[in-house]
Amino acid sequence: MVCRARPARRLRGVLVLTLAALLGIAAEAWAANECGPPEAGQEIVCSPSNYDPAGGNIFYGHDERSGDFSIRLTGDLSLDYDRERPGDDVYVSPLNPESRNYSAVWITPGEFMDYTGDISLYSSADVTSNGRGIFAGHYGKSGALRLEISGGDITTTGQLGHAIRGVRYVNSPGDVEMIVRGVTVATEGPGALGISSFHQSEGDVNLDVRGGAVSTAGAGASGIFSWLVGAGDVTLAARDLTVTTAGERARGIYGVHRGTGTLNLDAQGDTTAPHGQRPSGDDEIHSGAGDVNLAVRDLAVTTP
Repeated sequence: MVCRARPARRLRGVLVLTLAALLGIAAEAWAANECGPPEAGQEIVCSPSNYDPAGGNIFYGHDERSGDFSIRLTGDLSLDYDRERPGDDVYVSPLNPESRNYSAVWITPGEFMDYTGDISLYSSADVTSNGRGIFAGHYGKSGALRLEISGGDITTTGQLGHAIRGVRYVNSPGDVEMIVRGVTVATEGPGALGISSFHQSEGDVNLDVRGGAVSTAGAGASGIFSWLVGAGDVTLAARDLTVTTAGERARGIYGVHRGTGTLNLDAQGDTTAPHGQRPSGDDEIHSGAGDVNLAVRDLAVTTP
């Protein structure tokens, strides 16, 4: 199943896959992996010493491995991603070959829908992108998804140019935990979310953002957004940060639960400034069975 495309090297990838199939060995298309190949029990570290930004985006896509996967982007790393640059990796959905996803950092290890293991991404890097910024997805059968982003400036432009995003796919049960500390996020484009989690199966979601600033500009471009479709609890915590949005239906802090379980929103010491048509500061929506808990302290919300 090919889920990775490099336009400038497409023919070489096809030949590699064909040869692997003929020899009956595991196919590892474009297995160079920008910061080194995954090894069992070893964390991948991306730093200026082993990653050359001229070599393209940081991309670890689907393969036939299982087992835990961990990757770390160091604080002295700076990525400037251009989706138009030839040779960069593009995620192609196995379910829709016409779908293209562009991101400066893209992490979806393991075989699509069969992967078992935990996925962890840690980053303190600066990212500039005209696609997505940092994306990590768990498209497997079991295991947790964890993102920990500490420091760094992340700037994105373009439609759906999400800055920091964690995703679990349909029929991928397990927990999602996202810890964000002291990060400056700026997005510009329709639907370009600042910090977001999206879970389409069963499991708990914990999105915890503290310190820093988030600004978005564009229709539906919410600042901090958590969504669960399935059974589990959702906890969205936002403390001591500034969230500014500009655009129709752009929300500052937004939690949605469309399954069974509890939805918790904890906002403390925040400044939320939504602008545009039908803006809102902090929202919770629960359309399934379960409780809704809202704790708001020392919150400033300003609208035009």
